[in-house]
Amino acid sequence: MDSGVVDAAAITLAPRPTLRRKLLLFLSADIVGSTAYKQRSKSSSDWFDTVGRFYRYAETTFLRFWKVAQAHNPETKDELFGTSEPVLWKTIGDEVLFTKEIDTPSQAAACMQVWLNALKEYREFLAKADPALDIKSTAWLADFPISNREIILRVGNDEDDENFAWANDRLLQEYEKGTTGLTRDFVGPAIDTGFRLGAASSTRQLMLSVELAHLLSGEECGASEKYSAGPYQMPWSKLRYSGRQTLKGVMNGLPYPQLWIDANPTKAINKAEDVLIARPEPRCEQIHAFTTAFIEEHPTKFCTGLSFAHGPAPAAYMEYCKAINEQILADEKNYLEHEQAQKERLDAAVIPESSPAKMIEDIDIPGPAANTSPTLPVAE
Repeated sequence: MDSGVVDAAAITLAPRPTLRRKLLLFLSADIVGSTAYKQRSKSSSDWFDTVGRFYRYAETTFLRFWKVAQAHNPETKDELFGTSEPVLWKTIGDEVLFTKEIDTPSQAAACMQVWLNALKEYREFLAKADPALDIKSTAWLADFPISNREIILRVGNDEDDENFAWANDRLLQEYEKGTTGLTRDFVGPAIDTGFRLGAASSTRQLMLSVELAHLLSGEECGASEKYSAGPYQMPWSKLRYSGRQTLKGVMNGLPYPQLWIDANPTKAINKAEDVLIARPEPRCEQIHAFTTAFIEEHPTKFCTGLSFAHGPAPAAYMEYCKAINEQILADEKNYLEHEQAQKERLDAAVIPESSPAKMIEDIDIPGPAANTSPTLPVAE
């Protein structure tokens, strides 16, 4: 990432594409009231059409809003939206999850605005099926490839390589080439945190991870002029804070900040409640100062590659980022050594003279020169 991102130029990347550092935004939309809706239906045909159509509608609507948003911001299209579209990750029960790789805080902000517009349409779609149905959402960030991992599954895969990480990396390479029969999933502490936040979200409160709230508030502080007016203007006034709450298993039980976006700001009862309890609307500078302080206090608990709007990254956080990069280089070295050892085992294998493999080996067929292992980069 650039635009103030942590010392990106000084952090050497490993040559293996699958070990490239990246930051993914995850977005969840979960139907509220679906269990009761199914229970009171006389047969599955009464609810299946609604739930089944929602799956398809969620994906097509999100991508439609994505393309419309790009058209409304032609001069900053690449800066705001990057080169990739959001993709459907998976469905779990009545929940649909998407992911989008982001390179800058601007892309996180733009994607969130598109998502908020899609959520509004999801809500209207469900209300037409049954007024008791609604939608809730969660959004979070996860960094790869060390703190969190992509895992590739293949149907019928019976490989049992002693180096599981290397075997998974090889499948990841195949997946990125478009090889069929492979399924990608994501695992890691940031993924777990996102699902825990989902339990705390509501039809109004779109819960955010600390890192995402940090990027959004920082982007608001210094870059709001980049966005065009109209329905795709960033919803900065909707960032809220509601104290801290323990999330089971997250941060060793330390209370986690409840940072959220108002996903239903026009509902009359929400406005009335805010007035009644004098709910504050913190400024972006206040949110960003808080997330910065929280990350500084717990530097190893959050995503690497975050930008800081009001100064350099905390020293301890920088050290953590560098340690993650060193682990990437260590993984690259481990994979290369494993590949070299495999090659040596094959070269040293004794093949019987009468075997078909030996007979083929004895045929003198010109071929390309053997590939050499890539040279490891030197960490600065």
